[in-house]
Amino acid sequence: SNLTYLMNYYDKISEGYDELHKEEQLKKIKIIKQHLDIKQNSKILDLGCGPYYGKWDGDVTGVDPSSELLKLAANKGIKTYCEKAEQLSFPDDSFDYIISITAIQNFDDIEQGVKEIKRVTKPEAEVVITFLKNSSKKQEIIKIIRKHFNTTKEIEEDKDIILFMKMR
Repeated sequence: SNLTYLMNYYDKISEGYDELHKEEQLKKIKIIKQHLDIKQNSKILDLGCGPYYGKWDGDVTGVDPSSELLKLAANKGIKTYCEKAEQLSFPDDSFDYIISITAIQNFDDIEQGVKEIKRVTKPEAEVVITFLKNSSKKQEIIKIIRKHFNTTKEIEEDKDIILFMKMR
């Protein structure tokens, strides 16, 4: 599958991942932090966390299908789970914030991934999803997200569209 290929790819590049992506990711994280007021002691899911650059304030759980990238994330002191967005192992209504940076276009099944995000999101939670604005799946992603969430803010940065959302 596409995901297996990507997992192998990210496992292989894990050592050079910082060099390839860190600066770009940190730019998006900075923008998100400017627009997201994370309350203390919040439960946060970083979905597709990679080596984890977020440094989010709160009780952070990182999920990624790449075990090699997760090893780097675990070293930064967060709980990590090696799993796919389409099959999250958390109970319903688990998180106050879900943040997913440039990962959704890699999901095998975007609709199922978004349904899972919705399932593990508390009713009053905030969700932030970014994706590559030149992704061939851009229209599909926007359509699926709008079906399941209310977009409260949309920010376009260099390479990504950043969507801030609440539950419908």
